[in-house]
Amino acid sequence: MTTAVEDLETEFARRIEREGAAAQLDLIDVWPLLDTRDLDASFPSYATAAQLVIGEHSGAMIAAADQYLAQLRDLAGVEDLADLARTVGMSIDELLEHLLMSGPVTIKTGLQAGWTLERAVELALVESLGTIQKILADLARERTFEHLQAEYNAGRTARWARFSISKRPCPWCRMQISRGPVFYTERTASFKSHKHCKCLARVIYQGTPLQRDREAEYLAEWKASGGDLNAMRRADYAAAKSED
Repeated sequence: MTTAVEDLETEFARRIEREGAAAQLDLIDVWPLLDTRDLDASFPSYATAAQLVIGEHSGAMIAAADQYLAQLRDLAGVEDLADLARTVGMSIDELLEHLLMSGPVTIKTGLQAGWTLERAVELALVESLGTIQKILADLARERTFEHLQAEYNAGRTARWARFSISKRPCPWCRMQISRGPVFYTERTASFKSHKHCKCLARVIYQGTPLQRDREAEYLAEWKASGGDLNAMRRADYAAAKSED
């Protein structure tokens, strides 16, 4: 049976997943603005539309993190913090760079490698969908760490651990999850995410459950691999091949 805290973490992750999926559908709607016959000329129109999509969903991502932390503090009997200024996000130049690399550059690179136009465009769409999902999910991640930093500045102790609602996270994410709640602020560990990553940071206050079953499971897997990430990757590859 899951605890109320675990249910809260899962609902937080599901909200991020749903909002990311909705944003991806919106990006698919504007994807035709990127004209494969003239990528350079059509990119500005596509990028403008993609930025609007990100803007429409960014507030919900930040709000999800705010609500998660507020409800978690309530469950833990911890006084809520004063409203935090929102400073998360990336510059327009950074955003344009991500959209450019995942879209036109991916298509051009594929064509140079001898791919068909159809295959290059298909991969670019997958990359672009992963990019927009990562950009938006990172807002929720960064907002969580803003809360943690505020806790630290207020002299309060709160740990965090990586968690995922993915059925089978990638080996690198499983290795990170296996460490459990050993981190205190983002400065103590870099939270790296990849495209299509479903990992978030869960916050642990004194009196709330520390460990999760999956952390113990992944720690046992990590030890069985001899602490070798490549060995975990090879095992995943072999398992996938056996299922084909």
